[in-house]
Amino acid sequence: MTVYYARRSSRIEPETSCSAIECTIMSGITDVALFIVISGFVMVLGALFFLPQVRDICAEESTRTSRETQAFDRFVNRVKNIETAPVSTAPPQTTTGHATAPVVASPMESGLDEIREAYRDTVMAVPHYEEDYGESLVDNVSEEFSSEIATVLTDGGQLTPPVQRAIITQACESRENRNQFAEIISEEEQSLKTADRDLTSILSDLDHLTDRSFPDQSYTDLETMWQQSRGLEDRIEAVLADRQAAIRSIATGTRFTDHSALSEYLYHSLSTTQPVLEDCARVATQVKTAQSVVIDSLTRRV
Repeated sequence: MTVYYARRSSRIEPETSCSAIECTIMSGITDVALFIVISGFVMVLGALFFLPQVRDICAEESTRTSRETQAFDRFVNRVKNIETAPVSTAPPQTTTGHATAPVVASPMESGLDEIREAYRDTVMAVPHYEEDYGESLVDNVSEEFSSEIATVLTDGGQLTPPVQRAIITQACESRENRNQFAEIISEEEQSLKTADRDLTSILSDLDHLTDRSFPDQSYTDLETMWQQSRGLEDRIEAVLADRQAAIRSIATGTRFTDHSALSEYLYHSLSTTQPVLEDCARVATQVKTAQSVVIDSLTRRV
């Protein structure tokens, strides 16, 4: 039903630079003031911003995909049980002995009506249909199956075995497409869960690192804090590397070869289609701010 997948690149600035906010904060204030600033900064921005939202988005998409898969499965089963109108293969003879054109024996005029009813009762009955599609039966069948099948459903006279087989084949393909997409969403959810867990752990350690009085720390303690903050940076880089590996893995071996297009489809309502990268950048900014506090404290002891 949907064409998935727009890469928006972003990057963490090198450690030699500071943001406008950081540079302003760090100019000409005491250790005590610096401690208050960094503690407040971490407390305000400590929570991840995008990851909780995108995990909810993926969970909802998974639910909708599952509903559509089940709907197509029910549709296929109903179509299989609809009686068709077989076409007579032997040309009947007239009283003069001349053959007439083939005729349909026992036409099931209601067959196509039953299929239309089945489609409305299953595929078009999913709770999110109007929100996501809002299409007429003809338009939706044209997108899902083909314009030819849509024409048969609306203008055909009877349901023949070839038409029935074509509809079942196309419905099974739509069902399989959703099964495949469900697997992709599951992989995306696992990648987001891992990133959420790792970044939350980094933030927790950053809170612990900054939850102390900087003026009371010895030079050695401050050096240790600096090394710990560098370790946090390394862990952020690891989160980014894991995410990139997951992106490559998700796009491999499926018909959705462009993960950026998948992100565009899933996260189009947000201000970014790279939620993990953006939250990594936010956490990295907090680590950089903490490092600036430590560096300032160290320079005051020289």
